[in-house]
Amino acid sequence: MNTHYPKAMIFIHWLVVILVIATYLTAGNPVRNGIVGQIHTGCGIMIATIFLIRLVIRLWFNTKIPKHSLPNWQHYLASITHIMLYLCMIFIPITGFMALSDNAIQYEILGIELPLFSEIPIWDWDLSVGELHELLGNGFVGLAGIHALAALAHHFILKDNVLKSMSLHHIFGNTNT
Repeated sequence: MNTHYPKAMIFIHWLVVILVIATYLTAGNPVRNGIVGQIHTGCGIMIATIFLIRLVIRLWFNTKIPKHSLPNWQHYLASITHIMLYLCMIFIPITGFMALSDNAIQYEILGIELPLFSEIPIWDWDLSVGELHELLGNGFVGLAGIHALAALAHHFILKDNVLKSMSLHHIFGNTNT
């Protein structure tokens, strides 16, 4: 039985953590926020791209994912949380792109012009697409916080290996623990 996730999955997990933090810290209207907005948009594009890679890797390494001995209710809650996190990683970039398209005629990151849907009416709700993007982003950070607290509870209270199975030391350090 595998005791830790494959190195590629561990690396992607922690890379996404860093990108999500950077994206959250640079939140706001990218059209009005200059370089900060470009960082936000660039990190969002990277999260979306890495998410697609993550799905392929998860399917590829499915048999090498650790099967933790947990009560059924914990497996159920973990599965629901992961599904919700994955849905956020799909819909947040989509709503972000729609919001950017709604607020800009053109937009560049590092001198590269992004293709936008500026001429196509894409949204006709009372809640703006930008507000939906922000709402989903805040929900995602809340879910990620719950995910992190659960991992810490496994480590410090339950004293099992759930947190250790996703530890960076499997990539960069001692793999015996």
